[in-house]
Parts: sequence; C-alpha cells; structure tokens
Amino acid sequence: MKKTLCELLEHFYQLSLTSRLFIGFIFSVIFGLCWFYVSMFIGSFVWDVPFFDFIDVVLLASKQLESRSLIHFLLVTQSISMFFIPAIVMTKILKSNIISLWKLNTLPSGFFLFLIIQIILVNIPGMNFWSGINTSIVQLFVPTSSVLHTMYEQSQAITNYMIHAPRFVDLLINVFCIAIIPAVSEELFFRGMLQRYAARAMGRVEVAIIITSIIFSLLHADVYNFIPRFCMGIIFGYLYWYTNNLWVPIIAHFIHNSGVVITYYAIQHGFIHDNFEFIGMWGYGAVFGIVSILVVSMFLTYMVSIKMQINLSDKEQLQ
Repeated sequence: MKKTLCELLEHFYQLSLTSRLFIGFIFSVIFGLCWFYVSMFIGSFVWDVPFFDFIDVVLLASKQLESRSLIHFLLVTQSISMFFIPAIVMTKILKSNIISLWKLNTLPSGFFLFLIIQIILVNIPGMNFWSGINTSIVQLFVPTSSVLHTMYEQSQAITNYMIHAPRFVDLLINVFCIAIIPAVSEELFFRGMLQRYAARAMGRVEVAIIITSIIFSLLHADVYNFIPRFCMGIIFGYLYWYTNNLWVPIIAHFIHNSGVVITYYAIQHGFIHDNFEFIGMWGYGAVFGIVSILVVSMFLTYMVSIKMQINLSDKEQLQ
C-alpha cells in the first residue's frame, strides 16, 4: 500500500505544471470546503444555531449582531477555509517546502520593517482618497435598491458592529481576527501562491501582480472599495517581488488592517477626532490623499528600479 502510494506520488510529480496546478486546485477546494463545513457543524452546537443557517455566513452574521464572538468565529473560519488551507494544500501538492519557498525562516531587517510601517501609514490617506472616488463612481451606476447595495450595507453593519471595542481585550481580539488571521491567510494565498505561479506561467511579474490584485479585490466582494483594495494588492505584490520574502507583505497587510482597527478604537474612546478616519477624502483634506498617493508611488517606482538593476547585474555576472 505504501509502495503504491509512493509510486502514485512520483507519477503525479512527473506531470506538467499545468496539470498539477489543476489537480491541486481541486484538492484545495475540497480541503477548504471540508474545513468550512466541519467548522460550521461545530459552531452550530456552540452557538445553538441551526446548521444550515451557518452556511449563509453574511446573512447569519447580519441576523446575529448581538453575538460578536459568533461574527469573529465566522470571519476566522471563512479566512482559513478560503485562503489559508488552499494555499498550504496547493504548495504541498506542487512539492514545495513551505518554509524555504516563502522565506519564512528569514525575517527582513529592522530598518526595512520600519520603512514598511511608515509606507503603510503614509498610504492610509491615499486609500481613503481612492475609497471616496470609488464610492462616488459606484453610486452613479448602482441604485440603493440593488442587491449589491444591500450586500454592502449588510457588510458595513457587520464590520461596524465587530470593530466596536468597549474594552481593551476586545481590541486585542479584533486585531487577531481582523489583522493577524487575514494577513497571514490572504498573503499565503494571493502573493505566496497565486502571484508566484502566475508570474512563472506568464513570465511577466508585473502582469501577475496586476491580475493577482484584481482577484484579491474581487474576492472581497465589495464594489464600493474595489479600487483601494486593488491598490493595496499592488503594494503587497511589489513588496513580495522585491524582497522574495512573504513576511514582508504579511507584515504590511497586518499593519494596514490593525491600523484601521486601532483607529476605530481610538475614535470610539475619544483619543482622536471622529473625522480622522476620513482623512484624505474630498472635504476631509483631499490634499493629504493626493500627497499620500504620490509618495507611495515614488517609493514603489524607486523599489522597482533598484530591483531591475539588481536583476540586470545578476544577468551580467552569469554571462
């Protein structure tokens, strides 16, 4: 039996990359769905909610706004099922060592980490600027009676309720569920798996980054914030391409998400003004949003030029 299994694995690893990707995709979906349904089954007993109600995650969350723990559970389960498990399964099926492939055994330098934190914080007004423009565009074409608008309102209601943190321990839970879990799961999937293999298949890393960023934004199912999420995907994608270390986009993603959570907490408790969350939008200091976009764009351009010089130098040494 063991010999037969080894022979099957050897035969599998001799298949073309396209075939292995297709088979890996099927298995990743199966394992992800298994985790999701097992979690829903367990959750239905813990929260005494009918099992089939757990299947419609957004609808259930909108009905159960009095249970913050339930919403956190659904968020974490969804993130792990959709992104974390498929990324791990795909990587193992493609016969890659997870730690060495994503350089998870090597942390970036302290200076580079400090630089990432500064760039992500500077980027916030720019994302608010794009969010305002995105919302204005969508409102021109999507009526308030549409399904998209209803889904957006449900999502906003869930988000606003979830990030409300009366106590400091609630803030820590929010950081874990909204910042840590999504940052790790989504970066493993989008940058570590999807962008990496898209770049290998197409031979054009910039095209792979753009396509991955589009998918990254689409899978969040929020047309009102498609543009800012797409821009964040571009930033995370180039950070990963430049460093070839998945810790970098994971940390950047964590800083962005936790920054949003902490900002809301600070506003709720009167540490900062209510309008701070809108900084960068029209009417709330749009000039900061424009400057933010320019600064981040120049940083990415400089980073790309340095990477291109390094690649060119490496090619010349090999010749």
